[in-house]
Amino acid sequence: MSELRTTPLIQTLVRRSESVSCAESLTGGLVASELITPTGASEVVRGGIVAYATEAKLEVLKVPQAVISAHGTVSEETVLAMARAAQRLFDSTWALATTGVAGPGELEGYEAGMVFIGLIGYGGAGEVSRVERHVFPGSRDEVRRAATRAAVELLALELDMRAGTN
Repeated sequence: MSELRTTPLIQTLVRRSESVSCAESLTGGLVASELITPTGASEVVRGGIVAYATEAKLEVLKVPQAVISAHGTVSEETVLAMARAAQRLFDSTWALATTGVAGPGELEGYEAGMVFIGLIGYGGAGEVSRVERHVFPGSRDEVRRAATRAAVELLALELDMRAGTN
């Protein structure tokens, strides 16, 4: 995934004395792996959790049962709860989360390729909360890698937007 902006993202976090963590479902650790690849990652990457099963989302991340009951595991609400959990667990400035359907087949009424990416953080004027919804074509591996690229890019763009505030 060399086309990702991970190295400048890590450099920005180091320069700003900020940190990042993640909670992943469909990406299965790919986001954390991408974040720890560049030199300097150990200064800013606090950790990551792969909560693939619903039980892990409930028991480890403490996503409220009411959120999953009302919205499912593949939803904006769940991905934000996952990101908040990672931020809390790792005491990080920023947290990314991923959930979705890598395929084959559907889940919770969503076709393969449906992905939600959440970002929680504190930058400049207060809390940042963003969700992106994507439909990525391709195989399981292609969907998972596209979701990883999109997650890294979401944080990189947010840091770019806030470059003048810190």
